[in-house]
Amino acid sequence: MQKIILKSWRFFFETLAILNRPTAQGKFFWGLPLIISLLIAFCGLLPFVPQIFSLTDKRLEKIQTILMMYVLFFTVTLISNFFNAAFLYLLRGFLEGQPISGFQGVRKTFKISADIVIYSLVCSIIQLIYLIFNMTLNLVFGLIIAPMIIQKISVKRKGLPLTLQLNMCLPIMVSENLHYEKARHRAIKIITETWGKNLSETNNITPVLVVTIVPLVFLIGIPLLIMGMMGKHSTLLILGWAIIFLAVILSQVFNALCSQIYAFAAYRYSVEGKNDLYSDASIAPNAYRQAI
Repeated sequence: MQKIILKSWRFFFETLAILNRPTAQGKFFWGLPLIISLLIAFCGLLPFVPQIFSLTDKRLEKIQTILMMYVLFFTVTLISNFFNAAFLYLLRGFLEGQPISGFQGVRKTFKISADIVIYSLVCSIIQLIYLIFNMTLNLVFGLIIAPMIIQKISVKRKGLPLTLQLNMCLPIMVSENLHYEKARHRAIKIITETWGKNLSETNNITPVLVVTIVPLVFLIGIPLLIMGMMGKHSTLLILGWAIIFLAVILSQVFNALCSQIYAFAAYRYSVEGKNDLYSDASIAPNAYRQAI
């Protein structure tokens, strides 16, 4: 387990180092999504928490909580995907010897913004499904069983887990200017022809999130929520939700960033025969492996 966690940390820091390759301003492409998402969460959503949890109708309370979380999921996903696409344009130009400015990267991203919205809707709806299972059944089903079922169905129908298809979509939309649905089918073709079917990522930051974000939620956020609901303390409720919002935003922003840069490296290796993104030359050729 220790080796897995250390490997995940190394991969995380190596991916963050890529942000400085095209320009010293690369950090803005994860910093801005974080700042904007935090402002929306704390200024736009958090003030509604006392109102939602003062409702006497528990069914209505649950529905409004789900809606609040979906707004957060969609907003963070959309903002992250937009800035990740802009960074991929910037990075691609740098690697091809045709550097562009950050402004040009953002302008190019606006041209595919409709597909980024559709792509973000799909990603956030999947998260919404998991959330509904969490709130109506239990955390084990919502966090573990439901994702496994969805991935198994996807493997049976398309040969690949849905997460791998979605992660590869953005690099393809940026590199080949394809619409979302065509990009997803193209992702399946690229990955299966190069690495096979029924795969998983060889590298990801899931272990990093497990040892950092999960304790933040389960050891601090949820206990504060429970104490706030039991004692009717709005301050504890707000603090609990603030921690959960923070955990969701951090995990969403960094997971999307690392997964999409990783998929971009795999795309360049498979389609263009180039292995020029990570300093560790073994990462892109071994991006995916047979799932256990």
